[in-house]
Amino acid sequence: ASISISEALQSIRVTPKPKVGFGLAEYDPEIVDDLLACTDLADLVLVMPTIENRVPDFDCVFSEDPCKKLAEMLVGGVVDGVIRGTIDDQRTVDAYVKLTGETPGPEVSLLRMPNGEEFLLSPVSNVDGWSKESRLDSAISMADFARSFGVKPFCGISSGMRSETYGRRKNRPEAHHQSLSRTFEDANWIVDQLQSRSIPAKNIEVDINTAIIGGVNVVVPVNGMVGNQIARIILQCGGDILAVPRTGFSRPYEDNSRSEKKFRNHLLRLLSEIKGKSDKQIS
Repeated sequence: ASISISEALQSIRVTPKPKVGFGLAEYDPEIVDDLLACTDLADLVLVMPTIENRVPDFDCVFSEDPCKKLAEMLVGGVVDGVIRGTIDDQRTVDAYVKLTGETPGPEVSLLRMPNGEEFLLSPVSNVDGWSKESRLDSAISMADFARSFGVKPFCGISSGMRSETYGRRKNRPEAHHQSLSRTFEDANWIVDQLQSRSIPAKNIEVDINTAIIGGVNVVVPVNGMVGNQIARIILQCGGDILAVPRTGFSRPYEDNSRSEKKFRNHLLRLLSEIKGKSDKQIS
């Protein structure tokens, strides 16, 4: 069953148009054309490293450290939200954290496969998801994100082997057997934790593909390195990364892959957060 978050995003509008910062490491005509088509949604400010890359038709801000500048603009209220764009991910997050003292939560990625099927994936950063507790946090964050759009989450927790293989190899002394067995045990632990929170979940073992066909719409890979490669392959094969909200931050912050060229859905996701914060202030 396809998750319908992207459909829900299409109707999001904020009035008056918000100001959104976008990190652009260097001029890219394909990205610029895409951003021009997004100006009906927001006033975009491009944060760039050199004035030589000035882009006509946009407000541009130049800084030797565009990562720090983008974070400063968000924290200082110069913009209502930011999309990281093509500047460095970790340096931008580090700059924001240094300014605010906030702790980043799991990244949540909404992916669309070439056949149109959509699902949430986390962890997706190489450094994340190397403990069962971290993977549990990812699952909870994705479930909360799905529910915020009226979508019922069904979590599939990946492991490195099937149940029959686990039964045969769990006591084998070799390091790789022990590592794979631990992923199976961790998946079962995460499932129990999620179910105790009334979040539907199952250990999907190694079968992500059939799990999605069977209705799983939230996928937790064995670690962030695997998740990162899943996202990259989907993008390379003609799919899309539709949204990557940065959880744990108090200000609207949208991430993405630096290999992306299309940002309208990312902007719509960011607008949904800006709108939500604005609605809360009004009430």
